[in-house]
Amino acid sequence: MKNIKSGVLIATIISLAGSLYGQGNPFQIYSPTVTEERATRLSWESESNTVYRIEYAAELVDTNTGLTAWQTLYDFYASHGTNTFWLDTGNYLLEPPILHPKNVPMRFYRVVNEGTNAGPAPTVTITSPTNSSTVFGDLTVIVSASTDQATISTKLYVDGEEMPAPNDSTNYVNNSTNYLIDTYVINTCEWPNASHTLFAVAECASGFPWPTDAAEVVFGRAVSAFVPVTFDNLITKYSFSEAFFNPDVGQTQQVSAVFTANVDWTLEIQNDSTNSVRTVTGSGTSMQFDWDGKGDGGTNLPAGVYTYLLSAETNGQSFSSYSGQGSGDSLSGASADLGDSTELLAMPADGSGSAVPLIIYPPGIDTNNLIIFEGSMLDYQADSILLSAAGSDIALDSGGAAAAAAGPSQSTRAPVRLPTNPVNKIVGNFGLAYQDYWPNGISLQAPPNGLGLGQRIQLENTSGSTTHNYRDLANNSENDRFIKTMKRGAWSSGFVKKNYDLRGSDLRKASLGGTNIFNTNGVSLGMLYLHGSFGTSQDFDQASGANGAMQIYFAIDGRPNASPSWVRMSEMDFGSAGTNGLKWMALMACNSLREDNWNSIQNIGGWTPFNSNLHLLLGTDSVADAGGTVFWAKFMLGLDNNPKETIMAAWYDSGKSQAQPGPLKFAVAGYVDVKQDMLTGTNSFTPQGSIFYETQIVKQ
Repeated sequence: MKNIKSGVLIATIISLAGSLYGQGNPFQIYSPTVTEERATRLSWESESNTVYRIEYAAELVDTNTGLTAWQTLYDFYASHGTNTFWLDTGNYLLEPPILHPKNVPMRFYRVVNEGTNAGPAPTVTITSPTNSSTVFGDLTVIVSASTDQATISTKLYVDGEEMPAPNDSTNYVNNSTNYLIDTYVINTCEWPNASHTLFAVAECASGFPWPTDAAEVVFGRAVSAFVPVTFDNLITKYSFSEAFFNPDVGQTQQVSAVFTANVDWTLEIQNDSTNSVRTVTGSGTSMQFDWDGKGDGGTNLPAGVYTYLLSAETNGQSFSSYSGQGSGDSLSGASADLGDSTELLAMPADGSGSAVPLIIYPPGIDTNNLIIFEGSMLDYQADSILLSAAGSDIALDSGGAAAAAAGPSQSTRAPVRLPTNPVNKIVGNFGLAYQDYWPNGISLQAPPNGLGLGQRIQLENTSGSTTHNYRDLANNSENDRFIKTMKRGAWSSGFVKKNYDLRGSDLRKASLGGTNIFNTNGVSLGMLYLHGSFGTSQDFDQASGANGAMQIYFAIDGRPNASPSWVRMSEMDFGSAGTNGLKWMALMACNSLREDNWNSIQNIGGWTPFNSNLHLLLGTDSVADAGGTVFWAKFMLGLDNNPKETIMAAWYDSGKSQAQPGPLKFAVAGYVDVKQDMLTGTNSFTPQGSIFYETQIVKQ
């Protein structure tokens, strides 16, 4: 028997920040550490009831400006108390995506204190699993939160890494308390066997920022108690090389896993109907398969969502052996490419971390708390790649490894964890534009009514005043989740325009000098999220072609270089021809398809905000919030065990999950012969039927 000390797996050297910085009151930043998966763990001395922003730079000094070009990596991160940590695994929601630290030569960090929460903190608890549980396979995590504020939402983190949105969410009010129960499911096989820390964050808001002239909305955040849980699987480190796999651009999806015993394994790549389209087998203590996106026999497969079902069964052979490659496909051994050269290594003197290359630590760092020595990372990793980063001695004998809680056999379907994604090719492109009006909201006068003499449109809830005030729309985590969910469904972002990047000209049709961005970039599905208001008097603006209709207006934040402005619905012209043209457009704004105004637009104005290429225009017939957009994507795509729904049905069903209290009404306009459109891909069909409009109460 021999004892093997597990260690951190580093196949390439990552150069980290020279230092981390805080703004406002100085606070101590601890040295960054690197996990076995080569993610970067940041820790800092923090203040309670505070939020932070983590920023990064690819180089410490830009050679052109002489300054550091800091960019946001993660925003509105809630403090854990007096000590806070966060895990950098990249940000694949941004455009362009920020890669995992293991895929870049260097990354510098700083932490920014964004201030204390203005509102009261909610309560949040992980009710399942319990502390110190040993778990395997799919793990259901139940998060319960409550507040006396108007809205509440949660996020789940594993070791400081944010998890995908909950699979199921139940929100209800009892007396004056707002309760939320979110159910998350993670696949523990996608991590090393070890003790992992679960925690949840709840965010509440004092009100809904959609109604005009609403009171200022304040936010409170809280972090649950940490829940240590041990992952103990036969199949571990199940991972994928490509975040969003597209073989059409030359990518290969490298599927890999490590087993805690010598096993016979079978990998089945399955389509969204769970039919196996590619099967490969092998045996050993690890596996790797390079998928080219084709089916068995080299058949071409359509674009879509594919999952990877991996099954393993122990075979009694020596743990250290590796054998075979299945079906002639590419496999590799467990300890390839570790390297055996010596270098200066360092580890914390208090034993709190494992040895890593000294180059990871920034120049000039105080080394008094480090043990520095010369050695080879191979000495610390050759065996640990087959085990876990448990930080303890694991006894092995010549016959195999200690049995996992999962038993002598296990099957697991992946991926669930981001940033890996089970798509094959790209089904279509979506476009997203939104504004959050942060900070402090905006104020602007109602639009002129086109009759001159300083007359203006009478807007909702203005009581004769011509000034309209709009509050912040909070942070945009729901928009990020919408992006993530669409990408999980094999859709790519044709563009994402947010906050000050979005201008009124982006939404206006070309005949009015606009760029009409949703009709470009090969976008088939569009989402616009901002403040909307409806007029209660006629609009005779000639330039926009209002034609006397009572129409709908969208507020544009012009900062930092211009004043706020309006975009009239009559200035819009959604829809573009061709297979990749805009077919479906959603307006997530208050009263964006209000029935009285729509009837006026049709009957008096005689126009529509779309042309004959658009199939469906989706909106609201009441105030609303963005809380349901991620569910709209899930229901359209059939993700997370939801059946695929038509675009219209998914829109209505998504409204049920909104935090905005009822009555809440959604609306859809378009052509009658495409009411049953599914989001199965883009097409060049031009509708021939008449225009319809309908509204549905989605929440009482």
